[in-house]
Parts: sequence; structure tokens; C-alpha cells
Amino acid sequence: MLPVLTHIKPSGERFVVSEVPALTRYLGRLFGLDGNNLEEDALLDACLHSGCDNILNVMMTEVWFPKEKANIDKAFESMTPFFDGLEKYLVKNGSNGYLLGEKTTYPEFTWFEWIHHFSCEYPEHMKTFISKDHRPATHKMFQRLESNPRIRAYIKGGRWEHRPATPLVGMYSAGVMTNNWEKSLEFYHKTLGFEVVMNVEVTGQNGARYMEFFVNSGEKTKFTVYYGGPNVNCAGQNKAGISFGVQNMQETYDSLVKKGVKFSMPPSKMPWGTMAQIEDPDGNSLTLNGI
Repeated sequence: MLPVLTHIKPSGERFVVSEVPALTRYLGRLFGLDGNNLEEDALLDACLHSGCDNILNVMMTEVWFPKEKANIDKAFESMTPFFDGLEKYLVKNGSNGYLLGEKTTYPEFTWFEWIHHFSCEYPEHMKTFISKDHRPATHKMFQRLESNPRIRAYIKGGRWEHRPATPLVGMYSAGVMTNNWEKSLEFYHKTLGFEVVMNVEVTGQNGARYMEFFVNSGEKTKFTVYYGGPNVNCAGQNKAGISFGVQNMQETYDSLVKKGVKFSMPPSKMPWGTMAQIEDPDGNSLTLNGI
């Protein structure tokens, strides 16, 4: 599953690896951000997987769809034991803002990313979740990484300052709606031979389902099928949906709003990523997907 890392070595050899934990460990070892022995690596892996798997599962099942206060409250309650576990590791190492000695290690970036996201999206919750008075060792780790000038530069723009003039980087998908997702899956995958990229139930939408296919493995544009659930009649609504990929959803949203573009749906977190919807002058709906 995405993301996929392609490491082009000085020799020209290309090494490709997918899945967040695998590529994170690879980069960690490549740049000396791993442990010094088997036991230290096991500790780092435990922290990495907790951040990649446990927190992500909570956010996907309890917050992102639909995004309601009751769900957010429940999510922070569910995440408490995982953050408590991280805090214990940090305290055991001396509450100095590091998991091992005084060395930056790869799982710290995963937790930093979550805390940064939560601080931006849920500032009121974070006042009593991660602060000088609440899980102070975790807060110290976050502040240490946040104060790193290269990390600050990356968050504020970094390498994206050289992105193309247009925020739209190409077609993302085109698709149809269906009244029977199982028959559609059988037809597009088994009958037509499309490669299944994603097949997920949309949490909180009464059985709705989202599927993505590649017509062939060499294509980047995806074909999608959306099932609205047993109580939604999609008959006669199977017009092709047009979707465009964007590199920075928030920046694109801010830019287009200033230009007077109407958003029928602002940037929202979905099980498959961040998306938004806009309308053209004729009222046709276009979807923007973060890539």
C-alpha cells in the first residue's frame, strides 16, 4: 500500500519499498537513526508500530468519517494507553526528549507527526493531552523535533517551494456508482481483469463502500466504484466522476477560495486520504484528492 519509496542509489540501482513501517525502518537504518543492538531495535519497532498502526486505526474508525465532537472525544480516550506507553519509554530514558540515550531515532518522527497534526486539528483537546503538565516527556520530545530548523523549514514549505505553478498535478481517477458493490467487484476485477488497489467500507455511512482499480499496473489514473449503501439508490447516477490529484490540499483550498471557487465540500479526512469537492461554472462537481 502507499506510500512507496524509491531509493535511487549512487550506482543508479533502484530499490523500491512500500508500507510506512518498512520504509521508515529502512530510512532509519540508512541514516543511522536505529538502535545499537537487537533489544534497542525491538523497542524502536514497538514504538513505531504503535504510532503507525494503533493511532491510525483509532483515527480511521472513530474520527475521520464522520468528524464529530463525540467521536473526537472517544478517540482521544482510546489513544490514551498508547501515548501513556510512549511516555513510559521516554521517562525510562531520563525524560530528556529521546527514546534512546540522546540520539534521534526513526519512530520519534511518527509520533511527532501525529502530535503536530493533533495540535493543528484539535488544539483544545491537546491542552490536556500533550503539554508541559500532561505527558511532559512526550511534550519535550515534540518540542525538540519541532525546534529543529530543517524540520521547521520542511513544515513551512521546504522542498515544495519548487512545486509546479499549478497545484493540480494530473488526473487522479474517473469512476461510476453502483447499487451492488460485490457484483461490481466481480465484474471489474474478475471479468475485466482490473487490479484492485483499494476496497474499503466507509465508516459511519451505513454500509457505503469505496473501491479503486488500476486498468493495468502501468497506469497512474485510477478507476473508482462507489457504493452508497443498501438504502441509497444509485440507479441513473453512474456519470463518470472526475478527480484531480493535489500535492498540498490546504494550500490549494486557500488559493482557490481566494479566487472565488465554490467548495461543495471543504478538505476532509477520509479512510482513503484527504479530499474536497468544487463546482465548475455549470455546477458540475469535481473532486480534489491529496496525493
